[in-house]
Amino acid sequence: MLDAVHTAGIAPRSFPRHPGPRSSDAADTFVELFGALREECVLVLERPDTFSGPVSEFAECLSRLARVSPRPTILVTVAPASPWSEVLGGIVDTQVSAEDLLFTEAEVVDLCRSAGLAQPKIMGRRIHAVCDGIPRWVSKTVDMAGRYSGPVVDAHGRPAAELIGMVAADLDSMLGTLGADLERELARTLAPARTLSEPLAQELLPTAQSVSEILTDTYRAGLLVPAESSDQHRYWRFPVLVRQALLDLARKADPEHLESVLTLLARRALSNNDPASAARYAADAGDWPLALDICEQHWVTMVIGNIDQLREILDSVPEQYLQDRPSVKAGKSVFVGLLAQAPILGPSLPASDTELLDLADSPTVTSSIHVATVQSIGLRVAGRYRDAVNLTRRIVTLATAALDQQPELVHAQLPVLRLQWALTFQLAGADFDAISEFMSAYRGAVAEGIDFAARNSAGNLALLWAMTGHAPRAHAWLAREVDFGDGGEALAPMVRMGGSLATALTSLDRLDLATATTALDTLGEPSHREELWAYIAYVQAQCALLHDGAYAGLMQLQRLAAERRVQCSPSSFATVLITAARVDLHLALGQGNLAATTVADAVLNHPLLVLASARVALYTGCPDETLEIVTRSLSSEAGSPREHIEGLLIRAAAHHKLGDVEVAADCWRTACALAEQSDCYRPFTTVSLRLRRALADATGIAPTLDIDRSVFPETVHHVQLTAREHSVLSCMARGLSQQQIADEQFVSANTVKSQMRSLYRKLGAHSKAEALATARKLRLLETDTSTPQPESDHSP
Repeated sequence: MLDAVHTAGIAPRSFPRHPGPRSSDAADTFVELFGALREECVLVLERPDTFSGPVSEFAECLSRLARVSPRPTILVTVAPASPWSEVLGGIVDTQVSAEDLLFTEAEVVDLCRSAGLAQPKIMGRRIHAVCDGIPRWVSKTVDMAGRYSGPVVDAHGRPAAELIGMVAADLDSMLGTLGADLERELARTLAPARTLSEPLAQELLPTAQSVSEILTDTYRAGLLVPAESSDQHRYWRFPVLVRQALLDLARKADPEHLESVLTLLARRALSNNDPASAARYAADAGDWPLALDICEQHWVTMVIGNIDQLREILDSVPEQYLQDRPSVKAGKSVFVGLLAQAPILGPSLPASDTELLDLADSPTVTSSIHVATVQSIGLRVAGRYRDAVNLTRRIVTLATAALDQQPELVHAQLPVLRLQWALTFQLAGADFDAISEFMSAYRGAVAEGIDFAARNSAGNLALLWAMTGHAPRAHAWLAREVDFGDGGEALAPMVRMGGSLATALTSLDRLDLATATTALDTLGEPSHREELWAYIAYVQAQCALLHDGAYAGLMQLQRLAAERRVQCSPSSFATVLITAARVDLHLALGQGNLAATTVADAVLNHPLLVLASARVALYTGCPDETLEIVTRSLSSEAGSPREHIEGLLIRAAAHHKLGDVEVAADCWRTACALAEQSDCYRPFTTVSLRLRRALADATGIAPTLDIDRSVFPETVHHVQLTAREHSVLSCMARGLSQQQIADEQFVSANTVKSQMRSLYRKLGAHSKAEALATARKLRLLETDTSTPQPESDHSP
């Protein structure tokens, strides 16, 4: 300290650079020095409790120092369990706990940002998790991250080998100051334990005289952090980075002893009914057969309560250990994201019903159901929804038969499996099958206590009912959804998705834009792995229509669809949702030709598309065609509330245009009654405000909810060319002159001129170039057939 103040030039020259030989001389000199200084000083004493020496003399020195004038600010850091804490309480003004000195996650993120690291938010969160906020390890990790080419902590929370090696070297040096015995016991015996208590430490160190003292010294050294406990014992744990570094030291010093301790811990965890910890200890020991046996025997338990640990194990297991474990291999495809390989996991289900029933009585039926389920997921991820549905229907048949013949093998796992089967049906637009499987998944999950599966099922049932426009049923399932947990951070986004979309849709149906927008904001941008992305895009488009943001909505819809072209195959419900939303957005923008082209390119195999087609005909001035489409394709009695209400309103508008006011009025009355029953009022925004007022005046009936907007303009621009005009336009696009066009069409040049003038007038153009540009924009010319199209389904 004397040398430091001399170097800084703030010490009086009369003071020596070194104290006298006796400690009391040193203390006297120390106090006198601060008494002679005239500058305001801050004295930081870092962890004096880690050094040997009498506490009383040091405390007396600090007490004297606190009485000098001007009084220095004294900061002392000690461990809370240290006797120093009590001594310093009467000297220092404020005591700060060790926990208060830890970096928070936000502070680590800011540190990463200041260091110029890529993706500071993600990296900061990972670094905080592996270091538990301990400044020593955080600063070293951030420093290395700035120099390291890859991520110092991967997406599964595993530190890089180079980082572990650097910390191991640092620990090797640090442990030397704690004594040889403590160093050996830490590295060889205590570090393998993920959570430590005094009883466990005593079990691991049966010959140790004072386990409590060892744990206290380790805690004071900044190597342990307090862990949450549910009993009277106090628990500690090593930060992930510290534990990995200690294990690294142990492997080098005595690998056989380390393996024996880890195996002991694995079997101890199993006896305590903690399969997740047992499997992780076995994996740490490299005993993959034991780790995978535990995972298979406790699969459902780990999926429910320990999904992060399960994913960590599956991601780390060497491939050679999976060859004879098709169920685990299938699980890895689901939870680690290898679904592109799912269709080649192994043989699929037998083709004949007889063989399928024989398999239901086989001891391998559970494995067959798992593998086939993952194959069906892989097919839908690849955009092959028809194949996925066909396979899933056979899986359901097999599971039903197996449940009758061997209920003990498949019963507990069914809720999670049914969830996936239901999702396959939902994504293919097979709503009745989806509702049936979601209902079965919900009932099974409630019975088995699988909260995340119950919540996911309830949320998706709410979404399916919300899509039909039946708000009471949607709200009933939303009310059930919130009774269950969401599975934690790893599963929550997926588990909550259906409920959030249902909330947004039912709010839009009541024209509650604020609630709908809030629900959509919680979803954010769909990730590349989000399979309900098309539902998100559809609901966002409907919200954009009501917000008068059709252009922004169309741009977002086009972008999301372009990024997921594989999922827009002919048999996917995504194609229906995207096409229907695109038509509505084009109409809202007055783009009649683009809306008509979108409909013309679609297969009208769903009520949403039939209604979109009828709306295009209505708004482009073809009421007769509108009625023909609706009458031919939609039942006047059956269908969902939304489908029925929209069909009635389209009929009312078409009949009103044709002068059939009484028929229009009858349709209006029924639509208003249905809206009252189903709480679905958004369809009324698809007809003009003027028409709604006219029909309300004619019938004396209006929707209960006040509706003050229409999402479509009164008139939609639509250019319709005659066959001759279209032929001339095609010739112009080929670069032919007027005379060449006349020669090819066998007409006079004056006739061609007349037809071109008609073309210019319809297109609002004043030149050939402008006419062609407008025609291409309106899709009146043939598009380039070389443009790649979405993949269609094919048999495996």
